[in-house]
Amino acid sequence: MLRVSLKRGAVPAQRPDLNRLAETVVRLLCERYRNPRRSGGSVQSRWAQILAHHSSLRDILLKCPAITQRTGVNLAALNQHTLTSWFNEHQKETERRALLQGVQLPPARPIAAVALPAPAPRLMQVQVVRVDCRRPPHHFVLPADTVGQAQTRRRPAEDTGHDTAAKRPYTRRQPTNTCGQCKGALTADTGHRRGKGGPSRNKVFCPVANPDLTYDQWLAKFK
Repeated sequence: MLRVSLKRGAVPAQRPDLNRLAETVVRLLCERYRNPRRSGGSVQSRWAQILAHHSSLRDILLKCPAITQRTGVNLAALNQHTLTSWFNEHQKETERRALLQGVQLPPARPIAAVALPAPAPRLMQVQVVRVDCRRPPHHFVLPADTVGQAQTRRRPAEDTGHDTAAKRPYTRRQPTNTCGQCKGALTADTGHRRGKGGPSRNKVFCPVANPDLTYDQWLAKFK
């Protein structure tokens, strides 16, 4: 008989279909308690009500040994797991009977009168041969130790003896800069002057290119 115990120290519970009387009592209790009951701020579920009523009936029956000895009536201990599993299976069986009502099922496949022939014997016997898979140990060959034998690579400057960081001396080919407009010497002696800032900061006043303007008039154009 299947027994289920949900927690340590609990009494092993059985399903309600232990016998016809126990199953009938549980069915009547399920018809009586269909909804949960609210009492104050707490809610007692449907299964808790059924288990409480069933436990009280079982206690009354166990306290009367005359009934149990004469009739052999027995109500098994239940818990919520055994109760709900039995109820779900009972509902599925009821739905299955309702769906199969009036349906003609095909007849069961008959069993052959003659048994199947025996399997054919093996054509060859497989001989198991043990193979020695052990191999000689592998020896690792390590390269020779070359610590301290590496040669330092010298730079080209060290080979020639010249310092590449030293700059070449600059030799000025012309004594003064050349004006880009008149190609003359860019000096104050020739009348060339630079701007004082703003838009004229990088400009150069050339008296040859501006013969009708003075330096101040030329600056006024950039203001």
